[in-house]
Amino acid sequence: MWATRVYRIVNVRANANGVSAGGPTPGAVQASLSINSSSSIAITASTLTVGFVQSGLVTSVRNASNSGALGANGTNFAQCTSVSVTSTTNSAAALGIVRFQENFATAFKTRVSANSQNIPGTIYNSESGLVIAAINSSNNGTGGTSTAGLADYGTRLKAIFNNVPAGVNLFVTTRDVSNSFNAVGTAPIGSQAVLVVSETAPDSPTAPAANSSGLQPTITPNASQTATFGITSGTAVGIAPVAINTSTGTGVAVWEIVATNPNQIDTVDFGVFASYTANAGSNSPAPGTFTVTLSFAPTPSTVGAPFTAAAGSVASSILSIPRFADTPGPKNLATISLCTSAMLFPYVTNAGGFDWHSNRQHHGGYIRNVASGWDVFD
Repeated sequence: MWATRVYRIVNVRANANGVSAGGPTPGAVQASLSINSSSSIAITASTLTVGFVQSGLVTSVRNASNSGALGANGTNFAQCTSVSVTSTTNSAAALGIVRFQENFATAFKTRVSANSQNIPGTIYNSESGLVIAAINSSNNGTGGTSTAGLADYGTRLKAIFNNVPAGVNLFVTTRDVSNSFNAVGTAPIGSQAVLVVSETAPDSPTAPAANSSGLQPTITPNASQTATFGITSGTAVGIAPVAINTSTGTGVAVWEIVATNPNQIDTVDFGVFASYTANAGSNSPAPGTFTVTLSFAPTPSTVGAPFTAAAGSVASSILSIPRFADTPGPKNLATISLCTSAMLFPYVTNAGGFDWHSNRQHHGGYIRNVASGWDVFD
């Protein structure tokens, strides 16, 4: 009598950075099947295409009104004019909006879906996939327990600010100011992404039940400061400070996806603000352009080195799921410009007869050169 048994392998993760893809053409992930048996067992279609790899993120920097792209040098600030973030208005301090957009409809994923994720073969469009809460392990490299199949967190989005001058403070919104569900100018009813403490900070609870409807990551907002970005109704969006390394001028902000629509291209926008006290006499803040680099997160380090495609092919019990190795280029965010004035000299000469030191008279606010007979304002 013949019997049939089905073996299903789920939650397989591949090193996407190791798969070649040309332009918009996705790269393919192949799986080979084999059986080690004392008797010969034939396998049909032993090599299968189990997935496709394509860049999942498109980023841009937009102006504060979200009406178009930011200029080539970013938002311009004058060194001699202080900029302040207050609880009532942020228009003067607004740098712009950082935008993260899916390159295909399911690139952004929540940690778990709104429904139970315990049916093999079901597509849940979450970072976790199949989750079996009844199976736990204490050998996860952190000393705690983990639930089988549960990802560490949902898709995270990271902004790295570079070359920020000393004396400049940066702030970001604690949630999106515009997304696929709510446009700028409407009440911010529901977040699509929320600010988290860091790119590797754990979600809470760390091991929710399989039927968890999602979770709100820990945030560190400054409740006294809010952003409006043209939102005319509803509760204003809170903002939080970005910790800046004063020796490198670098700071990082990370948000986690908490809601998605797998049937459309999702877009989420976050506001960025600057605040500083002008002191041109001390050359503060120093003139120059600072930038922002936008990517997925986390991009963990391996033994002090950046996480690379080669590192992605090695199994790890301590690195997070998911993890990324995106290395996009920086985009100009803002420029601090010197406060200068132009003085016009219509005629300058060192010819004889123009020696002001030996032959000049002062006449109430201007200098008259007696030899030449022409006046110059003093």
